[in-house]
Amino acid sequence: MLLHFHHVPGRLRVELASIRRNRQAAEAAANALRALPGVTAVSTSPAIGSLTVSYDPRRIAPHDLTAALDRQGCLGPKGAAAPAASSKGLASRAGDMAAQALVEAVLRRMLGDAGSMLARLIA
Repeated sequence: MLLHFHHVPGRLRVELASIRRNRQAAEAAANALRALPGVTAVSTSPAIGSLTVSYDPRRIAPHDLTAALDRQGCLGPKGAAAPAASSKGLASRAGDMAAQALVEAVLRRMLGDAGSMLARLIA
């Protein structure tokens, strides 16, 4: 599951539940990204589940990076439901839905197709 996402051209940083406290999964994800043409550096911090990728935006697009993470299983299973919110009140659920819609809109605006893919995965 994607926990945090930050992107500027040439640098992508994500926090992923799948690599948190899992050095082997973090290294597998990093190695998959390093194998892509245009990736210049990858660093991981398994303690917090963080992965930072430096890349040449003229050689590789952000959606190629997220696709590689998806192939590694880092973004979560396809169609996985979000945790149930049965104990939350209606107002809290409405706030969560509004926040999710905002995140989806921002990701789509920033990354186009890659943002749409991420939005579907974190929904």
